[in-house]
Amino acid sequence: MRLLRHTHTGASGAPRHGPATRPATPPATHPVTVPATHPVTVTATPAPRPRPTPSAKTTAPAATTFSVSVSGAAEYACGTVVHSPFKASSIWLFTFIDHSSADIGVYSFGPSGTLFLQGNIGPGETLMVRTVRGQGWKIQGPHGCLAVLEITAAGQATVS
Repeated sequence: MRLLRHTHTGASGAPRHGPATRPATPPATHPVTVPATHPVTVTATPAPRPRPTPSAKTTAPAATTFSVSVSGAAEYACGTVVHSPFKASSIWLFTFIDHSSADIGVYSFGPSGTLFLQGNIGPGETLMVRTVRGQGWKIQGPHGCLAVLEITAAGQATVS
């Protein structure tokens, strides 16, 4: 609001100068409305949100890799289905050893190629099974197949 100097007359009628005591424009006592000629759309403006402070980026841990070392069995690609024999010749002991940091599943193949869970073993555990020559086995890790085996003799498979 801007104040103007204007002349006042005192009690003697002589002019005197001083600061204005009221605004140059009197305040409106009635609101002024202007008819809109076009529709008006009002949209709310969202309140500003604080931006997160950049932090040091963390890298995802490297994917765990597993290796399988085998004796007494032939190793095949994971997609292979080993059709196990119907007749057993001689029985062999075969040991599955988990030296990894994850649980593994040990499955045997049935005559039609169907998988049967024989056991889950955790880190530091072993599973000993009786099996026959030609029997198919699958070792499953937390992210899928690790190995498919066909027994040729007594032996072991070690996952690390």
